[in-house]
Amino acid sequence: MMISNNAKILLFGTNCASVVNNLAAGLKTQGAQVKAMSFDFHRSSYNDFSNIHCLCTDNNPGPLKIIFYKLKGMVLLIKWLLWCDVVHVYGNLSTSAFWLISKLAKHKFVTFVGSDIRVPDIELATNPYFKYAYHDEGYEYKNERFNRTPELLQYLRSLNFKFIVWDVDIFINEAFLPYTRIVPHASTVNADLTIQKDQEQVPVIVHSPTAPIAKGTPFVMRSIEKLKQKGVALEFILLKNLPHKQYQEALAQADIYLDQFIWGAYGVAAQQALQMGKVVVNYLTPHRLSQYGPVCPIQHTLPDALDETLEKLIKNVKERQKIAASSKQYYLDMHEPSAVAGKMLKAYNELASL
Repeated sequence: MMISNNAKILLFGTNCASVVNNLAAGLKTQGAQVKAMSFDFHRSSYNDFSNIHCLCTDNNPGPLKIIFYKLKGMVLLIKWLLWCDVVHVYGNLSTSAFWLISKLAKHKFVTFVGSDIRVPDIELATNPYFKYAYHDEGYEYKNERFNRTPELLQYLRSLNFKFIVWDVDIFINEAFLPYTRIVPHASTVNADLTIQKDQEQVPVIVHSPTAPIAKGTPFVMRSIEKLKQKGVALEFILLKNLPHKQYQEALAQADIYLDQFIWGAYGVAAQQALQMGKVVVNYLTPHRLSQYGPVCPIQHTLPDALDETLEKLIKNVKERQKIAASSKQYYLDMHEPSAVAGKMLKAYNELASL
């Protein structure tokens, strides 16, 4: 059965880094009829929920209210499952929730966003820098050790779910790869994108330590200190504890954005920096480098060579200008919501035919 551009699509789950909200917006531009629902009880001020029906009307509710919202949400979920042609789940749910969805939905897809599917043993075997976070007592995602990813994927396939992933495909069992498609996350910013930076000024370098151990912030701080000791001219700003609007305004003033230096993949914040035409620096594992391809303008560096990479970028204004132009185009091709929606509809159809 062909899934048309005006299909009825239900997006349901965790709006991590606004990816569900942005996909909903993109699908609407393609003509789809979209409903989006979230059970997020602790909504971050950094995330946009403007295209999502939030079941929890007050943020951070108590345990009794959570029970009420879950019961209320279950009724609405059943109603919308009966309405839709496609349901696309974001994040890990209970087995009973997946079972219910499988019985009522025509076409079923699931996207995992990272820590909900990450297998530490696989990451440790393929990423030499992951150990610096995983074995740190302060690592923000310790619950990953309890993930039962192989069993979860087996259960979902038994319910005829298909998988749509971005940079977590290494955790998908090889037997399920035929039922998997790779589609980038959708992202966007609302900041003023017309700001023109004077490239001859001292470059502004920013980093957002939202999860400092997982993002490799210690590598960032050591590298900046090394550059300062060498007398390299730079301005460094930590974007920390800022409201969303102020965060985007600060990012718009930057020349170089330092993203993540542990997981070996770039995040949604990096995508927003690309949209603004920033030079993005990141550690990328060989697998992700191959996946992103040569057109990806993100400047790959080993975490312990970050200071050397930064020094070259700081001293080469023309190279930064060239990278900045590539950043904007890469964003438009890969992460702009309507472009992602087109890729998503194609993935829906390819998987629905299996």
